[in-house]
Formats: sequence, structure tokens, C-alpha cells
Amino acid sequence: MCIYAFAVNPNKNYKFILVGNRDEFYDRKALPAHFWKEYLNLLAGKDLKEQGTWLGITKTGKIAFLTNYRNPTLIKHNAPSRGFIVKNFLTSDVPIQKYATELYSRKDIYNGFNLVFGTINDLYYYSNIGGLNKINEGTHTLGNAFLDTKWPKCKKLENYLNTILYSDKIDLNTIFNYLEDETKADDSELPDTKIGYEKEKLLSSIFVKSDTYGTIFSYFIYVNKDNQVFFAEKDQLSNKITTYKFTINKYSP
Repeated sequence: MCIYAFAVNPNKNYKFILVGNRDEFYDRKALPAHFWKEYLNLLAGKDLKEQGTWLGITKTGKIAFLTNYRNPTLIKHNAPSRGFIVKNFLTSDVPIQKYATELYSRKDIYNGFNLVFGTINDLYYYSNIGGLNKINEGTHTLGNAFLDTKWPKCKKLENYLNTILYSDKIDLNTIFNYLEDETKADDSELPDTKIGYEKEKLLSSIFVKSDTYGTIFSYFIYVNKDNQVFFAEKDQLSNKITTYKFTINKYSP
């Protein structure tokens, strides 16, 4: 269960900016973000079980990230990995609208998901529980319900993002401290996603931690007005922070 807050053209400094967390079972092995040997333009982590990914950006300006739509009553036990949805978009030359059409044609084979995808200049949101929408300028959140559903953790992360946007300088330690907020939502504000009180409470914080499941990676990414990308990832299991910088060199279809 992941969470992201992001903004499209929020001010004169940024075309795009994102903060977020990737949650997973601790025993599901994954590689941190890196440029893939088989796709040299792709910067993303890799799920070693299925070889897909959950978030990535390319040197040609494509970006995609995905969360699960949380509703256990809709689970398909033999569904394919949703990590291929992100990977396939980022590693293909299929135009955005055609990719959305292809996703729609296969939407019923997957468990519920939310996908933000496109280029830095042209972003879309697609859910196989809902549909396709172009993302407007401004600040947005993506948790485990539809885009911009204001769960307490989403509202809090959006507030943190706004603080970053109005800061005079970038401080990675402060940003990752925001992403490590373990404050739980009040019982009266918990969503009801059919998983029971204990799990709702556990998953109600920005940073999730339990004996077997929790936040694995945290992210801070931005693209400035000169198409320069800054990508920072914190591996929460090792406490290692890795950063990448590059300039988008052309836009894909």
C-alpha cells in the first residue's frame, strides 16, 4: 500500500514534484532505484519476484507510478502483477492514449489499481475501478482509493508537500522525516475499506511499520523548468539515501 503527493506546475520553480512511500512485505525482495541494464533510459526500482516496478521516470520525460486500490472483496487470486503496468508503459513507445485504451481492454484481469502516467508535460490518471482522466495543474494525492481521496494520511502528506514547495531550500533530511511520520489517524477518521479496524489503523499513517509489512522505500523527485531531474530515494531497511540527477533530452509520444 503506497502513498504519493505530487504537484504539476505548482510554481515558477517546478514542472513536477513528488514525495511518497512504497509499502510492501519485508520478505518480498526488491532492488532500489537504478538505471536498468536492459532499458538504459529507465530509472526505477525492481520487484525481484515479478520483475516489474511501482514507480519510474525516464530520460525521455516519461513517468509512471502505481498504487493498489484497497478493497479485499474485489481480489482476484490469480491476477497478473500490476508492476508490469508501470514497466510496460515506461519501456515502450506506445502513445499515452493508445496505452490507456490497451489498459481498458485488459482492466478486468488485474486487481484494483491506480496509475498516474504520461510525460512531465502531459499526465493522466487511470483506475481500472474507475476510468481515465487528465491530471490538472496543482497539487494531488494518490493513496489506495481514487486520486485525491482525502484520507487523513493523504491530507497530511499534501500539507508536507506544500511546505516543501514554499521552502527557500531543499533539505533531504527534513523531507524524509516528513515521509517517516508514524502518526495514526483518529478512529473517527479511519476509512472503511473492509480490512478490519486493526489493519485500517496500521495503514493510516504515512510511514507504515509492523513485524512483516511496512514502508520499504521513500521518494523525493522533482523536474525543474529547465527539464533537470532530481531523484532521491531512501531505502528504509538500510537507511541509505541515493540521489540521481539528469536532464530530460527529448519527449516520447
